[in-house]
Amino acid sequence: MLPGKQREVVRAITVEGADTAEAATRLGMSEGAVRVALHRGLASLSKAYRSFRE
Repeated sequence: MLPGKQREVVRAITVEGADTAEAATRLGMSEGAVRVALHRGLASLSKAYRSFRE
């Protein structure tokens, strides 16, 4: 349900336990871009979960 990079970042950090530096290196992104993608991805998932529960 998430766009490609957001999905990859959320998975790398939340499921695989990578930190932002590891995720950035592995995904070819800057650490800032990883933090932004993580924030946006988690916000999207939170919004989807809230709408599902209503």
